Amino acid sequence: MNQSFSYWMETSTPPEFPAYQGDQSCDVAVIGGGLTGITTATLLAQKGLRTVVLEANKVGSGTTSKTTAKITIQHSLKYQQYIRGIGTENTAMYAKANLIGFELIQQLIKENNIDCDYTTDTAYVYTLEEKHLNKLENEKKAYDKLKLESYLADQCKLPFPISGAFAVPKQAYFHPLKYLYALTEVLRKSKGEIYEHSHVKTVDKESGVVHVNGGTLHAKHIILATNYPFLDMPGYYFIRIFQMRSYLTQTQTPDYALQGMYINVGNPVHTMRSHGDATGNHLLLGGYNHKTGHQKNEKPIYEKIDLVKQNYFPFIKNPTNRYWSTQDSVTLDHLPYIGRLSAQTPNVFIATGYDKWGMTNSAAAALILAHEITTEKHPIMETKGLFSPARFTPGAAAKEFLFLGADAVKEYTLTGLTIPKGDIDKIRKGEGKVIRSDGQIIAVYRDENGDLSAFDAHCTHRMCPLTFNKTEKSWDCPCHGSRFDVNGDVISGPAVEPLKKYTIKSQDDV
Repeated sequence: MNQSFSYWMETSTPPEFPAYQGDQSCDVAVIGGGLTGITTATLLAQKGLRTVVLEANKVGSGTTSKTTAKITIQHSLKYQQYIRGIGTENTAMYAKANLIGFELIQQLIKENNIDCDYTTDTAYVYTLEEKHLNKLENEKKAYDKLKLESYLADQCKLPFPISGAFAVPKQAYFHPLKYLYALTEVLRKSKGEIYEHSHVKTVDKESGVVHVNGGTLHAKHIILATNYPFLDMPGYYFIRIFQMRSYLTQTQTPDYALQGMYINVGNPVHTMRSHGDATGNHLLLGGYNHKTGHQKNEKPIYEKIDLVKQNYFPFIKNPTNRYWSTQDSVTLDHLPYIGRLSAQTPNVFIATGYDKWGMTNSAAAALILAHEITTEKHPIMETKGLFSPARFTPGAAAKEFLFLGADAVKEYTLTGLTIPKGDIDKIRKGEGKVIRSDGQIIAVYRDENGDLSAFDAHCTHRMCPLTFNKTEKSWDCPCHGSRFDVNGDVISGPAVEPLKKYTIKSQDDV
């Protein structure tokens, strides 16, 4: 079972870019080579700004390569929730921003003849239970208030009976990496620069100096397009954003293509759609969201997804080809943060918190940031206040704030009180454990050869305790979602520093 290599990665050929070296200057440094970073850099480079993208790994290797790739303004049942929470006018601005983001993706595909399996389809929210029909009806009322096209349906194209569905027509999906890789060529032709394996260690927010593992970059403007911003001060982002994991599988279905894109009401979340390409049809099925670091063994989740496939699509006899997981940032009020990091750092910008709806939101963020930096007028700038990172106050989104704060306290308490004493000899091959040894709390892993590695069992971001993910063989932070591999290196942020390593001379010396 391979959880790191997605279907998108398997069916696309990544471009190659050099690592950053030297001491250079630019107009804009974009940190992060996913959809947000590359799209923003492309728009800025097309305006004549010298734009440099710094990617710690490979372009598109993060959330972009793990998405369901639904290009849609239908974000589950968000609109009725937003109208209750932020009012109709603000909700209309959210919809407007995502509509413009949708149109930008279409425009970039058309203008650059991008072959990315782009397909128009209807997006559905469905329910199997009559008790949830009122939620679908309320979402329809919300769309009517916002003058957005939608309709209710008793049935849809799913191969199993439902109680009802809410539908938004003329939405789309695509192959996110084929799109992204083509966009890097558009960026290159616009004289934008991309550097891979260029890990940003620190940023001097006042001087604009970006310290990279290969040198330094002096930038007039800096954009953090890293899913979770690794610069979390000023602004206290570490108590304003949390990360959620979700799961996706791919099964070859040569003779079957599901019409429509689907997500259900309630929990557990089930998301499904087909994807057609030159190799045939593929069923993408997943869901089962949870907070990062709160699921130590992901194998049962994949087993549940396979059971859903067996129950809902019994005629599909092919085994599941690929399993993978992804990670998304969520803000306290479930609206993205797009704009200046803080009033004290006017030339540093962030885009984060898409809450699992990153296709249209990332395009909208790119437009907002590009026009904020160039100071050019654009209709999307009417919405920028809604996404301002400065909107946070300690009393905002009280329920979510208390949940996040209590969770962090709980994890710290585990560190000091309830982590059991461990015996390194009992750690099996391929297993990791957090144990006490010589007064230290350490994360110990034994590889398949029997060799041990040991690290400080605290995340290098904010010193939260780590848990071991048995399925993906990673050390995960339950507070802010950082992840580290079994060598202690960062898989995903906000952490930027590897785990502190302990030297093991013998098992008795640990």
